[in-house]
Amino acid sequence: MKKVILILALMATSIGVAQVKTTTETDDFSGKQSITTDMWTGFGVTGVGKQVSASMSHTVGGFTSIMVLVTADLGCFSELRSKIEVKLSNGEILEFVQMSKTTCKSTNALLFLLASKEDVDSGSMQVVEQAIESNIEKLLNNDWEVIRLTGTRRYTDIKPKQSRRVDAPQEFFKQHLQAILNEVESLSNEKQ
Repeated sequence: MKKVILILALMATSIGVAQVKTTTETDDFSGKQSITTDMWTGFGVTGVGKQVSASMSHTVGGFTSIMVLVTADLGCFSELRSKIEVKLSNGEILEFVQMSKTTCKSTNALLFLLASKEDVDSGSMQVVEQAIESNIEKLLNNDWEVIRLTGTRRYTDIKPKQSRRVDAPQEFFKQHLQAILNEVESLSNEKQ
């Protein structure tokens, strides 16, 4: 996994310098490092005009996920059952499964793994890691056009929303993943 992330980091460098800040924390007990990007507030908007915010996180040597903050009455969001689908500029649709606890509130902070329910249900860590790596590569090479967030009763489509704070919302994944990969590379260089 480390080799693949470093290769993806080198590949992603050709995209350009990320404009996203990261925070790296080390767990006092396990020693594992996690990298979190700054929240992009209002980078997307639902069909009824509600703003959506998001950030990304990565555990070094582990998994990458997206945290979505949304106000929408879509029913409940269920751990390992609810999903987001991301339609890319090349027409491909990626599916990510919810990893956060089940919630039935109208305002939610939801965590999605960059792998599908089928990948997770396979029971194979190798399948999940390969899916995440493949999805990262696709997200680095394409803008997003629509994100569909599905609850138990309905779904909402989220579209990019340009603002003074976020001038290229369609590049959310590119910029956040690039920032994470740059930090992974920096941490790797520090260990050498």
